[in-house]
Amino acid sequence: MSPRTPLGVCVFQLPTSGHVNPLLPVLAELSARGARVVTTSVPMYAAALTETGAELVDYPPIVAQKAGVPPDGLADVCALLTSLTDHPLLDWSVALLTRERPDVVVVDSMAPWGRLAAKHLGIPCVCSSTTFVLHGNLDDSLEGKLSLLREVVTGAPKLGRYLRARRSVRRRWDLDPGMPVDLLAGLGDLTIAHTSRELQPGPEHFDDSVRYIGTAVRPASPLHPELDDLPGGPLVYASLGTLYNERPDFFRNVLAGLADHPGPVLLSVGHRLDPAALGQLPANAIVRPSVPQLAVLARAEAFITHGGMNSTTEALVHGVPMVFAPQTADQPLVAKRIAALGAGTVLRGQCPEPQAIRDAVADVRSSGARGRAAQLGRSLLACGGAGAAANVVEEAARGEGRSMAGVAQRAGSLVT
Repeated sequence: MSPRTPLGVCVFQLPTSGHVNPLLPVLAELSARGARVVTTSVPMYAAALTETGAELVDYPPIVAQKAGVPPDGLADVCALLTSLTDHPLLDWSVALLTRERPDVVVVDSMAPWGRLAAKHLGIPCVCSSTTFVLHGNLDDSLEGKLSLLREVVTGAPKLGRYLRARRSVRRRWDLDPGMPVDLLAGLGDLTIAHTSRELQPGPEHFDDSVRYIGTAVRPASPLHPELDDLPGGPLVYASLGTLYNERPDFFRNVLAGLADHPGPVLLSVGHRLDPAALGQLPANAIVRPSVPQLAVLARAEAFITHGGMNSTTEALVHGVPMVFAPQTADQPLVAKRIAALGAGTVLRGQCPEPQAIRDAVADVRSSGARGRAAQLGRSLLACGGAGAAANVVEEAARGEGRSMAGVAQRAGSLVT
Protein backbone atom coordinates (compact mmCIF):
# COMPACT_ATOMS: atom_id res chain seq x y z
CA MET A 1 0.00 0.00 0.00
CA SER A 2 1.55 3.32 -1.01
CA PRO A 3 1.52 6.17 1.49
CA ARG A 4 -0.80 9.10 0.99
CA THR A 5 -0.82 12.63 2.40
CA PRO A 6 -1.15 12.72 5.30
CA LEU A 7 0.39 9.40 6.21
CA GLY A 8 -2.13 7.19 8.01
CA VAL A 9 -0.79 5.30 11.04
CA CYS A 10 -2.80 2.98 13.26
CA VAL A 11 -1.23 1.96 16.59
CA PHE A 12 -2.08 -1.02 18.78
CA GLN A 13 -0.86 -0.49 22.32
CA LEU A 14 -0.32 -2.93 25.15
CA PRO A 15 -1.82 -0.71 27.85
CA THR A 16 0.79 -0.82 30.60
CA SER A 17 3.18 2.00 31.42
CA GLY A 18 6.27 0.03 30.38
CA HIS A 19 4.85 -0.40 26.88
CA VAL A 20 2.93 2.86 26.35
CA ASN A 21 5.54 5.33 27.61
CA PRO A 22 8.36 4.45 25.16
CA LEU A 23 5.95 4.94 22.24
CA LEU A 24 4.70 8.38 23.32
CA PRO A 25 7.64 10.32 21.81
CA VAL A 26 7.36 8.28 18.60
CA LEU A 27 3.67 9.14 18.19
CA ALA A 28 4.42 12.79 18.93
CA GLU A 29 7.17 12.80 16.28
CA LEU A 30 4.88 11.22 13.67
CA SER A 31 2.15 13.75 14.45
CA ALA A 32 4.67 16.60 14.20
CA ARG A 33 5.61 15.35 10.73
CA GLY A 34 2.00 15.62 9.65
CA ALA A 35 0.89 12.00 9.97
CA ARG A 36 -2.63 11.16 11.08
CA VAL A 37 -2.05 8.85 14.01
CA VAL A 38 -4.89 6.76 15.41
CA THR A 39 -4.02 4.84 18.55
CA THR A 40 -5.84 2.38 20.76
CA SER A 41 -6.24 3.51 24.34
CA VAL A 42 -7.61 2.79 27.79
CA PRO A 43 -8.72 5.56 30.18
CA MET A 44 -5.52 5.43 32.27
CA TYR A 45 -3.37 6.57 29.34
CA ALA A 46 -5.83 8.74 27.43
CA ALA A 47 -4.39 12.08 28.57
CA ALA A 48 -0.79 11.15 27.78
CA LEU A 49 -1.73 9.77 24.36
CA THR A 50 -3.85 12.82 23.49
CA GLU A 51 -0.85 15.06 24.18
CA THR A 52 1.03 13.36 21.32
CA GLY A 53 -1.54 14.63 18.83
CA ALA A 54 -2.94 11.17 18.18
CA GLU A 55 -6.63 10.37 17.83
CA LEU A 56 -7.83 7.85 20.40
CA VAL A 57 -9.93 4.73 19.92
CA ASP A 58 -10.95 3.01 23.14
CA TYR A 59 -10.21 -0.66 23.49
CA PRO A 60 -13.12 -2.90 24.55
CA PRO A 61 -13.57 -2.57 28.36
CA ILE A 62 -12.05 -5.99 29.08
CA VAL A 63 -8.61 -4.70 28.08
CA ALA A 64 -8.61 -1.98 30.75
CA GLN A 65 -9.85 -4.54 33.28
CA LYS A 66 -6.96 -6.89 32.57
CA ALA A 67 -4.25 -4.22 32.22
CA GLY A 68 -4.01 -3.37 35.90
CA VAL A 69 -3.66 -6.98 37.12
CA PRO A 70 -0.06 -8.26 37.40
CA PRO A 71 0.35 -11.50 35.42
CA ASP A 72 1.32 -14.64 37.29
CA GLY A 73 4.29 -15.78 35.25
CA LEU A 74 5.00 -16.62 31.62
CA ALA A 75 2.13 -19.08 31.18
CA ASP A 76 -0.39 -16.54 32.44
CA VAL A 77 0.92 -13.92 30.01
CA CYS A 78 0.65 -16.33 27.07
CA ALA A 79 -2.84 -17.43 28.04
CA LEU A 80 -4.01 -13.85 28.51
CA LEU A 81 -2.62 -12.52 25.21
CA THR A 82 -3.93 -15.43 23.15
CA SER A 83 -7.35 -15.45 24.82
CA LEU A 84 -7.77 -11.71 24.27
CA THR A 85 -6.73 -12.16 20.65
CA ASP A 86 -9.29 -14.91 20.19
CA HIS A 87 -12.05 -12.87 21.81
CA PRO A 88 -12.66 -10.03 21.29
CA LEU A 89 -9.57 -8.29 19.97
CA LEU A 90 -8.74 -9.87 16.62
CA ASP A 91 -12.26 -9.35 15.28
CA TRP A 92 -12.27 -5.84 16.76
CA SER A 93 -8.85 -5.00 15.29
CA VAL A 94 -9.75 -6.16 11.79
CA ALA A 95 -12.89 -3.99 11.94
CA LEU A 96 -10.84 -0.99 13.11
CA LEU A 97 -8.27 -1.34 10.32
CA THR A 98 -10.97 -1.89 7.72
CA ARG A 99 -12.59 1.36 8.82
CA GLU A 100 -9.40 3.44 9.15
CA ARG A 101 -7.49 2.02 6.14
CA PRO A 102 -4.05 3.14 7.40
CA ASP A 103 -0.89 3.08 5.33
CA VAL A 104 1.03 1.36 8.11
CA VAL A 105 0.28 -0.33 11.41
CA VAL A 106 2.46 -0.01 14.52
CA VAL A 107 1.93 -2.79 17.05
CA ASP A 108 3.41 -3.45 20.44
CA SER A 109 5.43 -6.66 20.40
CA MET A 110 2.94 -8.12 22.89
CA ALA A 111 -0.22 -7.07 21.03
CA PRO A 112 -0.67 -10.07 18.69
CA TRP A 113 -4.19 -8.98 17.72
CA GLY A 114 -2.82 -5.93 15.89
CA ARG A 115 -0.04 -7.87 14.17
CA LEU A 116 -2.44 -10.58 12.96
CA ALA A 117 -5.06 -8.06 11.83
CA ALA A 118 -2.43 -6.24 9.76
CA LYS A 119 -1.30 -9.54 8.23
CA HIS A 120 -4.90 -10.51 7.42
CA LEU A 121 -5.47 -7.22 5.57
CA GLY A 122 -2.02 -7.00 3.96
CA ILE A 123 -1.02 -3.74 5.67
CA PRO A 124 2.68 -3.07 6.38
CA CYS A 125 3.45 -3.66 10.04
CA VAL A 126 6.07 -2.16 12.35
CA CYS A 127 6.62 -3.87 15.69
CA SER A 128 7.53 -1.81 18.75
CA SER A 129 9.68 -3.93 21.08
CA THR A 130 9.95 -2.12 24.38
CA THR A 131 12.18 -4.75 25.96
CA PHE A 132 14.92 -6.83 24.40
CA VAL A 133 13.91 -8.49 21.15
CA LEU A 134 13.37 -12.09 22.20
CA HIS A 135 14.69 -15.23 20.56
CA GLY A 136 14.60 -18.82 21.69
CA ASN A 137 18.18 -18.87 23.02
CA LEU A 138 17.99 -15.57 24.89
CA ASP A 139 18.80 -17.28 28.18
CA ASP A 140 20.60 -20.50 27.32
CA SER A 141 22.15 -21.00 30.74
CA LEU A 142 21.32 -23.96 32.97
CA GLU A 143 19.69 -21.57 35.44
CA GLY A 144 17.58 -20.07 32.67
CA LYS A 145 16.49 -23.48 31.39
CA LEU A 146 15.56 -24.66 34.89
CA SER A 147 13.58 -21.47 35.48
CA LEU A 148 11.73 -22.01 32.23
CA LEU A 149 10.99 -25.61 33.15
CA ARG A 150 9.51 -24.46 36.47
CA GLU A 151 7.35 -21.94 34.60
CA VAL A 152 6.05 -24.66 32.28
CA VAL A 153 5.29 -27.14 35.06
CA THR A 154 3.59 -24.70 37.43
CA GLY A 155 1.73 -22.97 34.61
CA ALA A 156 0.42 -26.10 32.88
CA PRO A 157 -3.32 -25.24 33.30
CA LYS A 158 -2.75 -21.76 31.89
CA LEU A 159 -0.73 -23.16 29.01
CA GLY A 160 -3.76 -25.31 28.25
CA ARG A 161 -5.87 -22.15 28.00
CA TYR A 162 -3.25 -20.64 25.68
CA LEU A 163 -3.30 -23.72 23.41
CA ARG A 164 -7.11 -23.75 23.20
CA ALA A 165 -7.24 -20.08 22.27
CA ARG A 166 -4.45 -20.53 19.72
CA ARG A 167 -6.38 -23.35 18.04
CA SER A 168 -9.51 -21.20 17.98
CA VAL A 169 -7.72 -18.32 16.23
CA ARG A 170 -6.24 -20.72 13.67
CA ARG A 171 -9.64 -22.23 12.98
CA ARG A 172 -11.55 -18.97 12.67
CA TRP A 173 -8.99 -16.82 10.85
CA ASP A 174 -6.35 -19.15 9.39
CA LEU A 175 -3.83 -17.07 11.36
CA ASP A 176 -1.47 -18.32 14.07
CA PRO A 177 -0.70 -16.25 17.19
CA GLY A 178 2.42 -18.39 17.44
CA MET A 179 4.43 -20.03 20.17
CA PRO A 180 5.18 -18.10 23.37
CA VAL A 181 8.32 -16.51 21.97
CA ASP A 182 6.17 -15.07 19.14
CA LEU A 183 3.56 -13.78 21.59
CA LEU A 184 6.17 -12.02 23.68
CA ALA A 185 8.19 -10.68 20.76
CA GLY A 186 6.06 -10.65 17.65
CA LEU A 187 8.16 -9.21 14.82
CA GLY A 188 6.84 -6.98 12.07
CA ASP A 189 8.02 -6.23 8.55
CA LEU A 190 10.32 -3.86 10.41
CA THR A 191 10.87 -3.82 14.17
CA ILE A 192 11.92 -0.88 16.29
CA ALA A 193 13.81 -2.03 19.38
CA HIS A 194 13.84 0.52 22.20
CA THR A 195 17.40 -0.40 23.12
CA SER A 196 20.86 -0.33 21.59
CA ARG A 197 22.64 -3.09 19.73
CA GLU A 198 25.20 -3.13 22.53
CA LEU A 199 22.53 -3.93 25.11
CA GLN A 200 20.57 -6.42 22.98
CA PRO A 201 21.50 -10.03 23.83
CA GLY A 202 22.40 -12.02 20.72
CA PRO A 203 21.85 -9.35 18.05
CA GLU A 204 23.25 -11.81 15.51
CA HIS A 205 19.91 -13.66 15.68
CA PHE A 206 18.29 -10.84 13.69
CA ASP A 207 18.91 -9.18 10.37
CA ASP A 208 18.66 -5.44 9.69
CA SER A 209 14.87 -5.50 9.74
CA VAL A 210 15.37 -4.97 13.49
CA ARG A 211 16.35 -1.33 14.07
CA TYR A 212 17.83 -0.24 17.40
CA ILE A 213 16.43 3.20 18.19
CA GLY A 214 17.64 3.52 21.77
CA THR A 215 15.51 5.83 23.85
CA ALA A 216 13.92 9.24 23.75
CA VAL A 217 14.66 9.67 27.46
CA ARG A 218 17.20 12.41 28.09
CA PRO A 219 19.12 13.16 31.30
CA ALA A 220 16.95 15.17 33.67
CA SER A 221 17.82 17.92 36.09
CA PRO A 222 18.21 16.80 39.71
CA LEU A 223 16.29 19.91 40.73
CA HIS A 224 12.59 19.27 41.28
CA PRO A 225 10.17 20.83 43.78
CA GLU A 226 9.06 17.42 45.03
CA LEU A 227 12.66 16.67 46.01
CA ASP A 228 13.51 19.93 47.74
CA ASP A 229 13.17 18.35 51.18
CA LEU A 230 15.51 15.43 50.51
CA PRO A 231 18.52 15.52 52.83
CA GLY A 232 22.05 15.48 51.49
CA GLY A 233 24.30 12.46 51.22
CA PRO A 234 24.49 9.55 48.76
CA LEU A 235 20.91 8.73 47.71
CA VAL A 236 19.75 5.14 47.29
CA TYR A 237 16.43 4.83 45.46
CA ALA A 238 14.17 1.74 45.54
CA SER A 239 11.09 1.00 43.45
CA LEU A 240 9.30 -2.03 42.04
CA GLY A 241 7.50 -0.12 39.29
CA THR A 242 3.75 0.24 38.91
CA LEU A 243 2.49 -3.36 38.76
CA TYR A 244 4.61 -5.23 41.30
CA ASN A 245 4.98 -2.71 44.12
CA GLU A 246 2.53 -4.13 46.68
CA ARG A 247 5.40 -5.81 48.53
CA PRO A 248 5.80 -4.60 52.14
CA ASP A 249 8.11 -7.54 52.88
CA PHE A 250 10.55 -6.43 50.18
CA PHE A 251 10.54 -2.79 51.23
CA ARG A 252 10.98 -3.69 54.90
CA ASN A 253 14.10 -5.65 53.98
CA VAL A 254 15.44 -2.71 51.98
CA LEU A 255 14.98 -0.41 54.97
CA ALA A 256 16.54 -2.91 57.37
CA GLY A 257 19.52 -3.54 55.12
CA LEU A 258 20.23 0.15 54.61
CA ALA A 259 19.33 1.49 58.07
CA ASP A 260 22.89 2.73 58.59
CA HIS A 261 23.45 3.96 55.02
CA PRO A 262 25.07 7.44 55.24
CA GLY A 263 22.47 9.10 53.04
CA PRO A 264 18.73 9.07 52.32
CA VAL A 265 16.99 5.85 51.27
CA LEU A 266 14.00 6.85 49.13
CA LEU A 267 11.23 4.30 48.53
CA SER A 268 8.52 4.70 45.91
CA VAL A 269 5.87 2.18 47.02
CA GLY A 270 2.83 2.97 44.86
CA HIS A 271 -0.69 3.86 45.91
CA ARG A 272 -1.86 0.37 46.92
CA LEU A 273 0.59 -0.11 49.77
CA ASP A 274 -0.11 1.50 53.15
CA PRO A 275 3.21 2.90 54.45
CA ALA A 276 2.15 1.81 57.94
CA ALA A 277 2.77 -1.78 56.76
CA LEU A 278 6.49 -0.97 56.75
CA GLY A 279 6.60 -0.49 60.51
CA GLN A 280 8.98 1.87 62.30
CA LEU A 281 11.10 3.66 59.70
CA PRO A 282 14.86 4.17 60.11
CA ALA A 283 16.00 7.77 60.43
CA ASN A 284 17.32 7.84 56.85
CA ALA A 285 14.13 6.45 55.23
CA ILE A 286 11.75 8.46 53.07
CA VAL A 287 8.62 6.67 51.82
CA ARG A 288 6.36 8.10 49.13
CA PRO A 289 3.65 6.64 46.89
CA SER A 290 5.32 8.10 43.80
CA VAL A 291 8.27 10.29 42.86
CA PRO A 292 9.54 12.16 39.77
CA GLN A 293 11.73 9.23 38.82
CA LEU A 294 14.00 10.94 36.29
CA ALA A 295 14.88 13.73 38.72
CA VAL A 296 15.51 11.15 41.44
CA LEU A 297 17.81 9.16 39.17
CA ALA A 298 19.67 12.34 38.28
CA ARG A 299 20.90 12.48 41.89
CA ALA A 300 20.90 8.78 42.90
CA GLU A 301 24.05 6.72 43.52
CA ALA A 302 22.28 3.37 43.32
CA PHE A 303 18.86 2.11 42.21
CA ILE A 304 17.19 -0.97 43.70
CA THR A 305 14.75 -2.08 41.02
CA HIS A 306 12.63 -4.92 39.72
CA GLY A 307 14.34 -4.58 36.35
CA GLY A 308 11.51 -3.32 34.17
CA MET A 309 12.96 -2.15 30.86
CA ASN A 310 11.71 1.44 31.24
CA SER A 311 13.24 1.87 34.68
CA THR A 312 16.46 0.17 33.58
CA THR A 313 16.78 2.41 30.53
CA GLU A 314 16.15 5.54 32.59
CA ALA A 315 18.79 4.51 35.11
CA LEU A 316 21.38 3.87 32.37
CA VAL A 317 20.71 7.24 30.75
CA HIS A 318 21.50 8.82 34.12
CA GLY A 319 24.53 6.59 34.71
CA VAL A 320 23.05 4.95 37.81
CA PRO A 321 24.16 1.39 38.68
CA MET A 322 21.42 -1.03 39.66
CA VAL A 323 20.66 -3.69 42.24
CA PHE A 324 18.06 -5.98 40.70
CA ALA A 325 15.30 -7.89 42.47
CA PRO A 326 13.38 -9.29 39.46
CA GLN A 327 9.76 -10.19 40.07
CA THR A 328 8.47 -11.79 36.84
CA ALA A 329 8.11 -11.56 33.03
CA ASP A 330 11.21 -10.23 31.24
CA GLN A 331 12.76 -8.74 34.38
CA PRO A 332 15.17 -11.64 35.12
CA LEU A 333 16.49 -11.42 31.55
CA VAL A 334 16.95 -7.65 31.76
CA ALA A 335 18.68 -7.95 35.13
CA LYS A 336 21.00 -10.72 33.96
CA ARG A 337 21.99 -8.79 30.84
CA ILE A 338 22.79 -5.54 32.64
CA ALA A 339 24.76 -7.41 35.29
CA ALA A 340 26.72 -9.25 32.58
CA LEU A 341 27.57 -5.88 31.05
CA GLY A 342 28.92 -4.64 34.38
CA ALA A 343 26.30 -2.04 35.29
CA GLY A 344 24.60 -3.83 38.18
CA THR A 345 24.15 -6.93 40.28
CA VAL A 346 21.26 -9.37 40.68
CA LEU A 347 19.84 -10.49 44.01
CA ARG A 348 18.45 -13.98 44.51
CA GLY A 349 14.71 -14.36 45.02
CA GLN A 350 11.85 -11.90 44.88
CA CYS A 351 12.42 -10.83 48.49
CA PRO A 352 16.16 -10.87 49.23
CA GLU A 353 17.45 -10.67 52.79
CA PRO A 354 18.55 -7.31 54.29
CA GLN A 355 22.24 -8.29 54.38
CA ALA A 356 22.18 -9.27 50.69
CA ILE A 357 20.66 -5.90 49.82
CA ARG A 358 23.24 -4.09 51.94
CA ASP A 359 26.15 -5.96 50.33
CA ALA A 360 24.82 -5.43 46.80
CA VAL A 361 24.41 -1.68 47.26
CA ALA A 362 27.93 -1.44 48.67
CA ASP A 363 29.23 -3.42 45.70
CA VAL A 364 27.72 -1.24 42.95
CA ARG A 365 28.80 1.92 44.78
CA SER A 366 32.43 0.81 45.14
CA SER A 367 32.93 -0.99 41.80
CA GLY A 368 33.09 0.36 38.28
CA ALA A 369 29.36 -0.18 37.79
CA ARG A 370 28.57 3.52 37.71
CA GLY A 371 31.01 4.18 34.87
CA ARG A 372 29.74 1.18 32.94
CA ALA A 373 26.13 2.30 33.39
CA ALA A 374 27.06 5.70 31.96
CA GLN A 375 28.72 4.05 28.94
CA LEU A 376 25.63 1.96 28.24
CA GLY A 377 23.46 5.03 28.66
CA ARG A 378 25.47 6.83 26.01
CA SER A 379 24.93 3.91 23.63
CA LEU A 380 21.16 4.33 24.09
CA LEU A 381 21.27 8.07 23.50
CA ALA A 382 23.31 7.66 20.30
CA CYS A 383 20.68 5.58 18.46
CA GLY A 384 18.33 8.34 17.32
CA GLY A 385 15.30 7.83 19.54
CA ALA A 386 11.89 9.01 18.35
CA GLY A 387 13.19 10.50 15.11
CA ALA A 388 14.82 7.23 14.08
CA ALA A 389 11.66 5.32 14.97
CA ALA A 390 9.48 7.65 12.89
CA ASN A 391 11.84 7.13 9.94
CA VAL A 392 11.29 3.36 10.24
CA VAL A 393 7.51 3.78 10.26
CA GLU A 394 7.67 5.94 7.13
CA GLU A 395 9.99 3.42 5.47
CA ALA A 396 7.53 0.59 6.13
CA ALA A 397 4.66 2.67 4.77
CA ARG A 398 6.59 3.13 1.53
CA GLY A 399 6.72 -0.64 1.20
CA GLU A 400 10.44 -0.86 1.90
CA GLY A 401 10.19 -3.10 4.98
CA ARG A 402 11.39 -6.67 5.02
CA SER A 403 8.84 -9.44 5.16
CA MET A 404 8.56 -11.36 8.40
CA ALA A 405 10.20 -14.28 6.60
CA GLY A 406 13.27 -12.13 6.14
CA VAL A 407 14.06 -12.10 9.83
CA ALA A 408 16.93 -14.34 10.82
CA GLN A 409 15.66 -17.58 12.29
CA ARG A 410 15.25 -17.49 16.05
CA ALA A 411 16.66 -20.84 17.10
CA GLY A 412 14.69 -22.73 19.69
CA SER A 413 11.43 -21.84 21.35
CA LEU A 414 10.10 -21.29 24.83
CA VAL A 415 7.46 -23.97 24.43
CA THR A 416 7.22 -26.18 21.37
